[in-house]
Amino acid sequence: MNIKVSVVVPVYKVEKFIDQCVHSIQNQTYNNLEIILVDDGSPDTCPAICDTYAAQDDRIKVIHQENAGLSKAREKGLRQATGEYVAFVDSDDWIEENAIEELLSAAEQYNADIVICDWKVFEKEHPNGLALTQDSLEGASLSDIREGFLLDRFPNFMWNKMYRRSLLNGIVFADRMIYEDLYIMAELICRCNTIHYLKKTLFCYRIHASTTNTSSKIKIKEGLFKAWREHERVCVAYQIQRPLPYCRLRAQESAISLLLLNRAEPVSPPALLAETEAYLKESEANPADGLPVSAKLEWWALKHAPFLAGVSGRLHLWADCWQNKRKYG
Repeated sequence: MNIKVSVVVPVYKVEKFIDQCVHSIQNQTYNNLEIILVDDGSPDTCPAICDTYAAQDDRIKVIHQENAGLSKAREKGLRQATGEYVAFVDSDDWIEENAIEELLSAAEQYNADIVICDWKVFEKEHPNGLALTQDSLEGASLSDIREGFLLDRFPNFMWNKMYRRSLLNGIVFADRMIYEDLYIMAELICRCNTIHYLKKTLFCYRIHASTTNTSSKIKIKEGLFKAWREHERVCVAYQIQRPLPYCRLRAQESAISLLLLNRAEPVSPPALLAETEAYLKESEANPADGLPVSAKLEWWALKHAPFLAGVSGRLHLWADCWQNKRKYG
């Protein structure tokens, strides 16, 4: 095969890890690669490191941009990609030396728009890697795979997959949000005509210890609301009925939580809060099945007792902070 594959790598504050990432791509058993490093305004030595790699390997292109977030860095790289297939590798992760060859071979053999593979997790508890598989994908029909992703039964990652580049035409990447993969995979999975699961562990994912402050907690709720609302939209647009109630439930729960936390700490953009309030108002006539009583009470408080909603939001933030301290010290 002499098919070009583009590998897009968003780069931001990873000077300790970028060498391992780039070397793993350069040393692939498949050579016809276009490696696109997108420096997302990284404030460390990453921009210079990227330029050094480009000077040494003519397969490497470097894009420098002002910081715009992971999704927009991926989007910028994708717009410059010329390969028939595209893979995304985060710059603190790495891939096995046969990853691209195996994924491409499967894509061609099965005429797949997306090939999904397994991965290893590397963290403090698993320094040698813990292999994670998706056995329930094996032999599953296209409709079952779609429903599984929309129900979040399969991990909605962008990075453990290879895509036919034409599948991503016109895809709009979310701007500066957490759970951007959960957001974008709904549309991609439903666009596919063929999805193939390759039962091989080819990606290596590094988990960093982290703590969550109030602002990031609210950012998480923002991302969940946007992502689950997008899942709900996709279910309706593609007439996929079975996952719709679950996606609606998650979207409504996330919307309620987001507004509660902003009653306690108003940090979300006003436009997003207005959008969230409008969504809940539209949902009043169609509340999700299975919405917990606590969420219904919080929804009522948001409409009729703002002070109580604020108290509830503060309690949520306090409980999360306490759990975070217990976990990370």
